[in-house]
Amino acid sequence: MTIRISSNAGHSNPPWPPNDPGACSAGNVRKEAEIARRINPEFIAEGNRRGYSMHDSTQSNGATSGQASAANNFGAVLAVSHHLNAPSTGTGIEVFHHPNTTAKNKALAARLSAALAAHYGLHNRGAKPFAWNFLVVTNMPALIIEHGFVGNDGDMAKVLPKIDSAVKIMWDEIAKDYPLSSQPPAPPPVDEQIYRVRKSWTDVASQIGAYKVLENAIVMADANPGYKVFDEQGKVVYEPSAGPVQPPTGAEPIMGKAAISAEAMTAFTRRNNVGFNPEIAAQFIRQGEIYGVRGDVAFCQAIHETGWFKYGGDVNANQNNFGGIGATGNGNQGNVFPTIEIGAKAHIQHLFAYASKDPLPAGEAIVDPRFGFVTRGVAPNWVDLNGRWAVPGTTYGQAILKIYGDLIAYAATFKPDPPVVEPPVHVCPDPRESEEYIKLFAEYQKSLNETEDITSEYLTLADKYDEVYAELNKILAGMK
Repeated sequence: MTIRISSNAGHSNPPWPPNDPGACSAGNVRKEAEIARRINPEFIAEGNRRGYSMHDSTQSNGATSGQASAANNFGAVLAVSHHLNAPSTGTGIEVFHHPNTTAKNKALAARLSAALAAHYGLHNRGAKPFAWNFLVVTNMPALIIEHGFVGNDGDMAKVLPKIDSAVKIMWDEIAKDYPLSSQPPAPPPVDEQIYRVRKSWTDVASQIGAYKVLENAIVMADANPGYKVFDEQGKVVYEPSAGPVQPPTGAEPIMGKAAISAEAMTAFTRRNNVGFNPEIAAQFIRQGEIYGVRGDVAFCQAIHETGWFKYGGDVNANQNNFGGIGATGNGNQGNVFPTIEIGAKAHIQHLFAYASKDPLPAGEAIVDPRFGFVTRGVAPNWVDLNGRWAVPGTTYGQAILKIYGDLIAYAATFKPDPPVVEPPVHVCPDPRESEEYIKLFAEYQKSLNETEDITSEYLTLADKYDEVYAELNKILAGMK
């Protein structure tokens, strides 16, 4: 039984600005769109792991009608949009549904809000009916989940470290309403196998690599003439059909301009990892432009290091460490970077240190903790990273360039989706924080105080009237 579910991250893709980031914390340190783009890929990946047919309806320009149309075209039975709330004074979790949605969907919204609030340790603001455009245009039950208040430091201190576990909490509730008829199929052997690259199975001494991710083993076999990929039973699972691919021999510089767009890089990666976060590709291009490093090739290096951003080794996705910086094996996870932007910048800086002797670009600060350990300018070409970035890494640079060659071939036929023509999405400011509201509220408070004063004077006069009236009654009683 196939159950189709669509999910998206609200607001626009980077760069922010000029694109719409949604709600932001003070000083724009945290952006709603950025955090939503951390939650959404994890949500999609968890759905895939459970056996659901998942679809990412995130729109580069944040168009809610585009998100809804994509979900409709996919034939989803449920659509989810991930957001965060705006005012810095607010707190808690809430889930929006359309006022006229089904009773089942309203109940799911209430359960999701309660479960997430309990998991994060935040106030449960509950399920709320509202005719947001996304909820209006979708033709199936749909929900907007507000994962706390991005401007509230306390909320974010509880939400950000628990994103991985929160998606499981969400899916536990969704699965109650959308159960699969049977358990999802067992994971394919790629997650259980160790793939060994040798000349032959019996020639143990010829082994030049062992990988959990098949794609990485294939890259190594392609880069080394005469080698094949074997599973743990000694069966050949990959052998170059047209003869081994010779590693590039020309000087391919690390410095230069990217030739491939972030959109093509994202589509290329999603062929192997449907839950890939497009912000990573966008940041490699952006940081590469700042430092004059070829961001598209650096991105291919990240694919090689992370196994198509599936990880599986010492480094995990939450570290935002795309190049294994500081990870030396034997369980050493290496460095952790707070955001995708900082992680991509550190990766590009590390390449900049290897390939150039120039000072940092104006306005840039060192975020790569190992920048000072590199002999500046020692590796101007990608193959010069052999034995430096990776040890022994005798074909490290060639493996990166092999992936880049595949990316170039893919990009030649890639056609991006046409942009959705829609007015820009703007964040509605909280009226309680506007100067006009504050002024009017002050006037209201003043008039309320004046009314209280008048009421007090009236009560005082009424008391005096009662006293005088009582005295008059005494006098009249004495005259009778």
